[in-house]
Order: sequence, then structure tokens, then C-alpha cells
Amino acid sequence: MTPTPRPSTCRKINLWVNLYCAQYIPLTSKFGERDLVGVIVYEKQNKGNIVRVKSNIEKNTLNPIWNRPVFLEDVVFGSILSFEIIENNKVIAKALYPVQNIPNNKRMTYVLPLITPTLTYSGILRVVCYEGNSAQDVANVIFKFSDLEEKMPVCNNRSRLEITAEKISGTHSHVFWAIVRNKKLCYYQKKHKSEITNNKFIMYFEIENEDFLEIKIIDKNGFHYSDFISFKEKLTTFKRIETDQYVYSLKFIFTPVNKIPPTEILPPECQEFIADDWYTSMDIDVESFIEYENPEKQTSLVTSETFQNFHVEYDCDCITDTIVESCPILNRHYLDKPIKDVISKENNKKIYSFGDSCIVCCGESNQLGVCKAVILNPKNTIKCYLNLNTIDDDIDSMLMTNTHNKVKVIPNTMLDKIIFLEDRLNNNKEKFGIVVGIPGQVSEDEFLSNKEPSPLALEFFNLLGQTIQLKGFTKYKAGLDVVTNTTGTQSLFTEFCQMEIMFHVSTMLQHVEGDDQFLDKKRHIGNDVCVIIFKEGNESVDISSFVSHFNHVFIVVHPVIIDSKELYEVVVVTKLTVKAFRPRFPESKYFQRDSTFRDWLLQKLINGERASLLVDQFIQSQSIARKGLINEIIVSSTQKKK
Repeated sequence: MTPTPRPSTCRKINLWVNLYCAQYIPLTSKFGERDLVGVIVYEKQNKGNIVRVKSNIEKNTLNPIWNRPVFLEDVVFGSILSFEIIENNKVIAKALYPVQNIPNNKRMTYVLPLITPTLTYSGILRVVCYEGNSAQDVANVIFKFSDLEEKMPVCNNRSRLEITAEKISGTHSHVFWAIVRNKKLCYYQKKHKSEITNNKFIMYFEIENEDFLEIKIIDKNGFHYSDFISFKEKLTTFKRIETDQYVYSLKFIFTPVNKIPPTEILPPECQEFIADDWYTSMDIDVESFIEYENPEKQTSLVTSETFQNFHVEYDCDCITDTIVESCPILNRHYLDKPIKDVISKENNKKIYSFGDSCIVCCGESNQLGVCKAVILNPKNTIKCYLNLNTIDDDIDSMLMTNTHNKVKVIPNTMLDKIIFLEDRLNNNKEKFGIVVGIPGQVSEDEFLSNKEPSPLALEFFNLLGQTIQLKGFTKYKAGLDVVTNTTGTQSLFTEFCQMEIMFHVSTMLQHVEGDDQFLDKKRHIGNDVCVIIFKEGNESVDISSFVSHFNHVFIVVHPVIIDSKELYEVVVVTKLTVKAFRPRFPESKYFQRDSTFRDWLLQKLINGERASLLVDQFIQSQSIARKGLINEIIVSSTQKKK
């Protein structure tokens, strides 16, 4: 590892830089303002040493137009400029450009592709640079309207799609989405017209084999427009969208690989990690809830008070629709074990500690000192790229901290323990609660008082999984006694998408006579994040009767018969701190009693738990446990070295 600061006799230059605009970055909420910060990170020569410096740009709102020149002094000529977009102390997008590609004393405008951690979003950053020393040079980096003519460069062997969209008419605020496979761009159209900023905008995609894109328009009033457009049949195509709410004029310019000029291909340093699966997130994709007037009139499965104290999802219009349909509902990377499956198999791997509660596992580095890395920290596991030459600052940047810690080498002999910890932190086992309510019952205690399931409940159990004998059961037991049957003799178990799922079923758990508070049953169901309420009868369920701090998601399943069809009516209730999650409801809020519903319900439960684990309550408790486990390995490695 090369320490920082490090001595150098590198050439240095002074630069004026202007971040004009970062467009098409992810929306925090469907509609609303942003609090974004632009940050330029560069290497500076200072008294014979090279140090990393951050220069912040003023805060602004959605699609920020910073347009405030920044002076960068003594920039190392052979370094990389990193332009970062930060929201709530988190880097949500970044762009890279080598300083040596900036010409001397010549004003240059760059349209740089933004890299985002998930690669779900595509986007651009407009940058104007000029090598100069005096305050008068600031005029050289003020944005000009002609700068809009600059094309976005792409990676080598990539095509480019340029979309020019102009809103001809329409008065509502809305979001304009353009989607190509798993990448999407969004543009927020405000209500009032503005000739340059709001009515006409340009989007860019770097693409490989796709030959169509999807256009979506969504507004506050629930209006949706969607259309698929082919763009490879002609290099230039036009499209006019006319609805009752808007009129759009669209122009598509497709430039294939063999038509991209060399001047419009990114330098290797900039395209190092673009289109790299390593950046894919291990988190759940979440949506936002949409509030409507008098929602209690839409369903009677829960009390009217529930709508005041919880989020209630009862049909396909209750949550936003911003995640690309082609994105899997269950994030396939959620169960990734990158240390075990990738880092451990690379040559020249390195392991470091960073403070007393952070472990960094690095793969083999390239000629620039850059490597794949996994950061195990109290909050989460981060897959990223780190530069071994600036690893301390890079880790602080990834963790959004300013510790000034220095990495310390951990012997590779500790790798097995780290892999064991990774397995422990990221297992493939789930547990959910099920309570059964018969006609006339509305509260948790009433549901828990039932000793036997009804025929309808048994039908539901058989759809979800198989009834197993607990004694001697060898798979995931979810805290149930598989030796002496103190928690009951049977339970409900299933396997789904390589996960083992155990259900804590109220009618199968041990029923203790005289225990009016049902403490034994609550000991299990009260510790489940997600609970299914199988409710017979037409009474509204009182969700507030569930007082456990762990229960965050309730899915009410109500058997009904409509036009001689046996169906389930479903309502999903979540605490207000939980973000909306997929799968969405189908067009009909009624489900047939078949395997399709089973898959939907299991996906909803799994994602419901994952979304719940993002709330502060769980993050804090998990952080304490993770910190202890990570620290144990760090301390153990220190003792081994002694």
C-alpha cells in the first residue's frame, strides 16, 4: 500500500471548473425538492506531498444548476478529477475525468456519464474546465447555451442513444421516464413553463444490444402514460405523444458503435467501472406510497383508524411505479457473498482493518492500483472499487465518514473467519408469523386464542408450504424446539428461491391453558417482522392491537367467493417508517387461490422484511451486533500477529 500524503515531483496545474448541471439522478420521492451537493475530489501537490482535496459546490434542489466556478489550485497533472453528487451525506452518483486530457488554455465542455452505485440509473454531468490562474479566467467556465450541443461520450464498443424531448403543452407537474432495459433516466417537469429548463431537455443512453426503449409519464393525479419505441430501425426517428394531459415531441438519434468518433469515446480511466456488475446493489429497490382521499372507502378489511396510523396498500395504484419492470422483484444480489465467491478466489488479495469495526477485503489491483473491494462495516456490506494508493480516503468516502483512520494489514489466514462471518450476516433463511381469525374476531389476542385452524385456514396453509413434524427437523427451525416439542409438535415450512422459510403459525404453536396474554405464542410471532393475518368473516381487523415493536408489515388475507370463484382479497399494512416495496398488486385486488398467489405472497413477505430492516430501529440494533462480530475478528488478528 502507498501511504498518503506521498512525496512527489509531479507536474501541477491550476484549473477553473464549473459543474453546470447534474441531470437525471434518482428521485428521493416521486415529487418533491432535493438537497444536493456537488463535490469535486482531486489530488493536490502541497509542499512536496500529494494530498486529496474536496471542493464543495453550493447546495440546490432537484436537477441542480450549480453554475458557480470553483478554483482548483496545484492539481496533479496525472490525477483523476472525480465529480460526486451527494445527498444526505451519501454519494448517489459520480463522474470521472483525467486531468491530463484537459487542454492548455482552452475552454472545454464535457458531458460526462454519471456512475451510480446500482447502475439502475443513467445520467449526465455537464462540466466546463479551463486551465488558468487569474480571477478573470472565471468567464471562461460560465455556461453558454451552445454547450448543449456537446455530445455525451461513451465507453469503447458501445452505442449511444440521444433523446430530445420537448413538452408542447401540459400544465401538471410530472416525471418523464425513459427506460432501456435496467437503465432509466428521469426528468422532473415542473408546473410552470420555462423556455429552456422545463420544456426541452436531452437524455443520453450508453447501450449495447437493446433495440427499444419505454417512455413513461407519471403525474400527481395518478395519470400514467406508457409506450414502447424502437430506435434501431432508423438512425433518426421522431415520435409525437398526445394525451389529454400533455403533448410531447420526441426525437431519437441512434449512433452505432462504428459511427462513434474517437473524440467521443471515454478515456480508459473514465470507463473503468461503467457497465460493471460489481457495482450492483445488494439492497432492496423501494417505491413510495401514494396517498388518496378517503382510502378507507376502498377496502373494509382493516379499520378506518388503520389508514391514519399506517400505510395501507390495497390495489395497484397505492404505490409508485418507478422501478423498471425487467428488474427482478427479488434482488438476485441480496444473497450475494462477494468475499467468498469473488475476492477469496483472486490472486494477490489483501485484507485490512479500518478502525476497530471495519474490515476491507481487496482483490487483485490493476496497473493504476485500483481493485474490487468489499467493506464489512457495522451498518452494511459495500461492494465497491478502491484505489490502493488512496485507500484511506476512499474508505472514508464510501462510509461517509471523516475518521482519518489508516488501514492496517490483516493476515490472509483470517480469511476463513471473515467468510464465516459473511455467511452469518447474509443467510438464506426467513421466518414469518401467521395468525388465524375466525368470524367475529378483530384483534391480536382474539386471533391467538384459536387452538385449531378452520378448513379454509388449512387450505391456505397447504398452499403456502408443507406441515412438518418439529421433532428431529434438520432444516431452518426459526427458534422452534425440534428436540422436546415445547413449542408445539408441528409447524409450516417451505423453500422458495433458494431460501428456507419457517412460519410461526398461531394454531400450531404450543397453547398454554390459563395464559390469557398468550406469551408463548407472542414470544415467536411478536418477534416476526412480517405477519400474515388469515381473516374469515367481514369484520375489519384492528392492526393497532398488534403492539410488538418488531412487527412492521401485516398482510391480511381474506377468503371470498365472487361469481362462484374462490378468491383471496388482500391488504398490505406497514408502519409509516417502512418504504413501499414490490411486487405490486395486479389490476384486480383479488387473487385466485393458486401457486401464482403463493409466489406473489412469498415475494411480498421477503421484500417486506428487507424494506423494514432499513428503518432506524433495525439498523441501530443490527449495527451493534455487526460491530461486535467484526471487532472480534480484528482483535483476533492482532493477537495472532503478536
